[in-house]
Amino acid sequence: MNKFLICAIIIVLGISDAYSQNSLLEERVSLKVKNITIPSILDHISKQTDCYFTYDPKIIPNRKKFSFSHDDISVKEVLDAILANSKLKYEIIKDHIVIYK
Repeated sequence: MNKFLICAIIIVLGISDAYSQNSLLEERVSLKVKNITIPSILDHISKQTDCYFTYDPKIIPNRKKFSFSHDDISVKEVLDAILANSKLKYEIIKDHIVIYK
């Protein structure tokens, strides 16, 4: 019986963690910005959500600027847009979105 309880707890924690990861990307934000850098966009997202971003500033292109005018856009849609055509990727680890090369 103890083995069953331990297995059940592990399964629930795994499902909970997977749900948590997906929910971070599904959070919705309002972005009305012009010509701002990736770090600035990430700051805007962090202020509106429970998302925390971790990245090495050296790998983030600071010259590339973006504009958004959306009242309701998912974090995933924003990340996919700003990281498109770059070698950067992202991964969710606990409550952080880690951007890496």
